[in-house]
Amino acid sequence: MRDIADAAELSKGSLYLQFSRKEEIILALILRSLDGLERLIEAEAAKPGSARERLERLAWAYEAYAIENHDARDYIRQASGFQRGSGSAYRRVLRERIDRLYGMAAAIFAEGSKDGSLRPDVEAAKVARLFTVGMGLLGERAFKLCPAGSPVSAAEEEALSGGFIELFMYFISGGYQHAQPRR
Repeated sequence: MRDIADAAELSKGSLYLQFSRKEEIILALILRSLDGLERLIEAEAAKPGSARERLERLAWAYEAYAIENHDARDYIRQASGFQRGSGSAYRRVLRERIDRLYGMAAAIFAEGSKDGSLRPDVEAAKVARLFTVGMGLLGERAFKLCPAGSPVSAAEEEALSGGFIELFMYFISGGYQHAQPRR
């Protein structure tokens, strides 16, 4: 707590007025980041267009968000170390929020199955998780490999992200054909 207070230029006592434990600070930081991600998903879901078009825009927005908010992944990693007991309450809060975000993305996937812009056999909840994990990994990779002022690397990372998004959209759209089993 002393290190956090020093970094925030607060006294340790002032910090304890707001937070009684380090885990509460980590949780507050994560929840702030998840609030931003929730606003991003809500904004993309509300825009006009087919579910497929909204998901593609969401993918690009999510990648930019992940790069800009890279510190949230560090907080989430720290939160994974929350111990049983008091930490389980923090885990429960995080799990509920993350599940709500998955649900929001899954709703767009479900709409796409209904409006015909996505394959009807897509399991919205599973694909939403895959989508989120894939975009998170790309965002993390881009952040680590693209230091500020590195346009060549940034362009290469954007091309990689574009390829992933294109492949993912092809998979979930009507253009995908199931592979026939080998005989």
